[in-house]
Amino acid sequence: MASRTQSAEATLRQSYYELKKAEKSGDYERALKLCDRILKLKDGTDDVAFRVLWKKRTDLLFFCFYILIEKMFQFRSLIFEESYCLYRLNMLEEAASMLNSSSQMNIVSKELLAQILYRLEKPEESYKLYKEVLRNSSDGYDDERMANINAVISELQYQNPSKPLELEVNPDSYEHVYNESCRLIALNEYEKAKEQLIVAENLCRNSLTEQDYTEDEIDEEISIIRVQLAYCHQMLGEMTKAGNVLNEIIKKKNVSMVVQAVASNNLVCLKKDMNVFELRKRMKFCTTSQLDRQLNNRQKLGICLNGTLVSLQTNQFDAVTKSIEMLNKTYGREDLAIFCEMALMSAKGNAGQAEKKLEEIFASKSAGECSLALRLAQAQIFINQEKYEKAFDLLTSLAENTLRPAILSVLLPLCHMVNNKRTVKFLESTAKQLSDMKCDKKTLVGFLQECASFYTKNNDVKTALIYLKWLHDVQPDDLNALVNLINAYMLIDERKAEELSRTLPDFDEFVRDLNVNALENTNWLALGSKYAVKRATRTETPKPGTASNALIIGGKTRKRRRKVKLPKHFDPNVPPDPERWLPKYERSGYRKKKDKRAKDRDIGRGTQGMIGDDVYDNNFLFVLLRLIYYTWHRKGFGIFFKFF
Repeated sequence: MASRTQSAEATLRQSYYELKKAEKSGDYERALKLCDRILKLKDGTDDVAFRVLWKKRTDLLFFCFYILIEKMFQFRSLIFEESYCLYRLNMLEEAASMLNSSSQMNIVSKELLAQILYRLEKPEESYKLYKEVLRNSSDGYDDERMANINAVISELQYQNPSKPLELEVNPDSYEHVYNESCRLIALNEYEKAKEQLIVAENLCRNSLTEQDYTEDEIDEEISIIRVQLAYCHQMLGEMTKAGNVLNEIIKKKNVSMVVQAVASNNLVCLKKDMNVFELRKRMKFCTTSQLDRQLNNRQKLGICLNGTLVSLQTNQFDAVTKSIEMLNKTYGREDLAIFCEMALMSAKGNAGQAEKKLEEIFASKSAGECSLALRLAQAQIFINQEKYEKAFDLLTSLAENTLRPAILSVLLPLCHMVNNKRTVKFLESTAKQLSDMKCDKKTLVGFLQECASFYTKNNDVKTALIYLKWLHDVQPDDLNALVNLINAYMLIDERKAEELSRTLPDFDEFVRDLNVNALENTNWLALGSKYAVKRATRTETPKPGTASNALIIGGKTRKRRRKVKLPKHFDPNVPPDPERWLPKYERSGYRKKKDKRAKDRDIGRGTQGMIGDDVYDNNFLFVLLRLIYYTWHRKGFGIFFKFF
């Protein structure tokens, strides 16, 4: 009995040794057999747990090898190892719940949980855990942890772009620089982000080349950076550059599916002239089930919306209906779902029903429940229906959104249409708010100009003067503002207008640097070079006996009148043809030429001498007579009888 136990332990020891060798050599098939042998030789609850783990996750077998080699005969809990396997399999909810169920979590477990929470789009919880791990760790991996923290901060910046956050960036690490560019993209600072991405790409290539990475591995890592670079090009209006980068990424075979899906989606948005087959192909690739766990909700929402628009463009109305349900239920974007539903109604020819539906939705909800996009859409419907007062009331009830330049540009023309006490109150309060909040100077100047124009058109010159003075104070060097102020004072106070006119610059200052000849030439260039008048000076040869330095006066040029050329056989007594200026094919007497190119097209067609049964039955007599005539006149009488 003792000898059998000793032999079993020796076999087990030898199996562990061979398993370790198989793991190092990468011979996983042999390792699989050795695992079976070990589990048969050694019983225990931990071994059973490992067996379940190994059975379910064969694609992560190397983690199981690590467990067996490290544990040998001393078994412990496998919570961290299985959680890591679940994380690598994108089973994030299960991995997080398993780690949370552990009574004692070390730094490694907390770091894994922080990464899982980041993937679950819970950046605030992830940030707290990472800070705790960074504070208590001392293993030399702080640079990698800082890169992960920067990624979490970038995600927080996406969720709240109005509150800028700062990163601790290591300029020598491409991960740090890349995360900084993502933060800048969240703040819509695309030019700065583009510069950072170019730096990150160069750092990445140099760093991976020094570590002896293959060219395919380097391309796979750089493709992530280049997709973001293409997005920056696209947002900056550099469509050609963006399209070239995206096409280059899609053509590469060693790029991950996630990167290719994002590139395909962005390419669909970029190329509006893409054919239907290509559109469907790109969007079908973006919606594969393998990508569902690898994309975040923001990316999946964008792909779902683009898929809806593509289906709408290709008249796949059933697919549009399914996508609308996903937008509403899965992603909680009721406003986008409503817009897509209205677009679907319009595509089916029910534009009136779409407007009615939006009005019903708007009436059934309070102002706080409706999103900004829905309220702007309702305002557009009011303007289309010429209900300007309702549109004005709706746009002025948008709180801080009313002060946005785009909404103000709609409200100012509406002030002219409504023209009542509410508009005056709105203009006064808005001008005060814009000056108090120290908004963009361009926005304030444009608003003051519109206010002055509004009161001037309504013959309220005194109020217009208030805004014109304000405008002159904001832009003291603007000559147009000063001129408008003088014109306004001319209507009510000529003395003040005269005082201000003295501050105008002298006229000589304007014409001092002007080249009159260049201006004249420019005018002729507008008409084209062939219309330019060529003024060549005409000189006369001096007559004999005159001084050589005498003044030569150019003589007057005579215009030669051309002789009128009349057509042949012209008769002045006969009135001209009223259709003489029309093209020939438009005249009443025009007869189109017969096209003789296809006159012989029927030769060689048909039955080629063979007669069908129906033709023979119906036209037998006619065919027989033709045959008699043919043989009598062409072949002779004798041949006729031989034929029969």
